[in-house]
Amino acid sequence: MNNQFVLIASDDHTSAKNLEQAILSFGCRVATISREYMTSTRVNEFRPSLLILDLERQGSAAHEQLSWQENIYIQQSYPVLALSTQPLQASPASTNLEYLQKPVDVEHVRRHLVELKNTRTSSVEVYPSDPDSKVLDEIRTFLLARCGLDFSWGIQKNLERSLKQRMEILDIVEYADYLKRLNLCSSVCDELSSLIDILTVGETSLFRYEAHDKALVESALPEIIQRKGRERSLKIWSAGCATGEESYTLALLIKKHFPQLLEWDLRILATDINRRFLRQANVGWFSERSMRTVPQDLCEKFFICKQGGYLLSEEIRNMVSFEYLNLHNGQFPVEKEMSVDFDVILCRNVLIYFDAVTRKTTLTRLINNLHPEGYMFFGHTEMMQNVSSRLQTERQGRAFYYKLQTPFECSR
Repeated sequence: MNNQFVLIASDDHTSAKNLEQAILSFGCRVATISREYMTSTRVNEFRPSLLILDLERQGSAAHEQLSWQENIYIQQSYPVLALSTQPLQASPASTNLEYLQKPVDVEHVRRHLVELKNTRTSSVEVYPSDPDSKVLDEIRTFLLARCGLDFSWGIQKNLERSLKQRMEILDIVEYADYLKRLNLCSSVCDELSSLIDILTVGETSLFRYEAHDKALVESALPEIIQRKGRERSLKIWSAGCATGEESYTLALLIKKHFPQLLEWDLRILATDINRRFLRQANVGWFSERSMRTVPQDLCEKFFICKQGGYLLSEEIRNMVSFEYLNLHNGQFPVEKEMSVDFDVILCRNVLIYFDAVTRKTTLTRLINNLHPEGYMFFGHTEMMQNVSSRLQTERQGRAFYYKLQTPFECSR
């Protein structure tokens, strides 16, 4: 096994994504963080075999970029590849830094990793031990209490893989020691945040739910527009937005079918517990796989091809606001702004990760954020009428979704 771990620090999402894919193909592990979060403490948490530092930083001159890099990292023990589109100056007196011109020659990176592997002085690589069932249960209990995530038998292997990945990065052998590190987290930050980033699944695509999209366009949104014509206000919440495909699909549907709503008080809020997903969503860059079901007219009008993927137009990106939120114990919008109630809430394939108690509690809180005549959408396999008697099932073609029942209907 190639136990090398590469950390990329970059504000250039597309370039970093291409680098990630190349490094993964070399058999190495890799992670990317924004330059905003790049501190010596953060680097030490990852303990990378190689740090790839993109010197291009918005709002900084070249000499400021180099000075910032040198002052923080030259004294570190990690090998550094510093990337820049500018003509490169002579390397400072450091044996662990090398400049590399952008666009990056990935073959050079591969050779660099091979050299690092061949010259490693550490005698024995550290691997996590097999998990003790009692400690694993304690970690599951910890995640359930902090995040509401239920890693019971059905998805235990996913938890074990993620734990091993983080423990290898941190050179932690015993699961009990890793649990101690988690217990030091006072909130969803630091190591717990890093673990959540790899535990939560981001596999999605634009226009993934064709039946739901049709129900929104042909039924739910027209009814809301007719009902709120005088108020001229529409609020939509994508709860568990992952990398933004769901919320941007909503924005594109509105742009295409209901352009008049752009003159309304329109708000599309997208939240997630995974901070890495949120940073990626804000960029609005998508792979070909994520684009596979986008209608051709929208693809041509609102996306541009860029470095092996597609970049969404700023016009559509500006229609969505992304925020961090832990649905288990975070503060919901209505709890922060008493006047907020959402006409549409989408929470698809999120509650399935919660245990029964957390699922019911979270659903109740979601309903409390819904307009009395609003709509709720869940994943195709999530049947929520058995979780809450307040929901009435609606059907449009192949799509099932929900509205709040009136007090009279609830009492029958």
